Amino acid sequence: MSVTTVFAAKWLVPRLSEFQRAYPTIDIRLQTSNDVVDLHRQTVDLAIRYGKGNYPGLTVRQLISDVFMPVCSPRLLNNRHPIQTPEDLEHYPLLHFEWIHFGADAPSWRNWFKVTGLNTIDSNCGLKFNEESLVIQAAISGQGFALCSKVHVSDDVALGILVQPLDVSLDGFTYSAVYLENHPKETLILKFLDWLVEAASSFSQLRALE
Repeated sequence: MSVTTVFAAKWLVPRLSEFQRAYPTIDIRLQTSNDVVDLHRQTVDLAIRYGKGNYPGLTVRQLISDVFMPVCSPRLLNNRHPIQTPEDLEHYPLLHFEWIHFGADAPSWRNWFKVTGLNTIDSNCGLKFNEESLVIQAAISGQGFALCSKVHVSDDVALGILVQPLDVSLDGFTYSAVYLENHPKETLILKFLDWLVEAASSFSQLRALE
């Protein structure tokens, strides 16, 4: 199975033991990559993709619709300017993930500030990373505010490792599982997909209650 590094590390791997308990005879091999694999040419049975959900020639099962929110370490807020409105972010460094897909529609600080109606803060300043998991780690270590996928940081927020001081979110895209129709391993793929869809549904329901 092909999956992005950050989705594997922050969401999928912490939940995989549930599948292994239910299906101990099915082996899973994860290949992490931020590149889009060609299922017609590469030895990958299933891929989890992030995007608008249009994948011609593939069978698609939608998993989770994503949103992005500003998060930081609680240590960053100690004895510093309180965060009550988006304008208060001018007192803090911003951390950025450099998207290579989606162009102007990418879930960036620039687009988050557009949602807030705020144009007085330079949305391009601050540390920039080409791997989303590094942005999250920088936020955890107290280096600034990161605009993160709720899918990726919900567990950290629940544990108090990260906090979300502002209740303003930016719509992201959708995680979907894709595979080739009539795949020779389709029976195994469907067992995994049934579990994956249920896990994603449970996550979405819990997130809606937060």
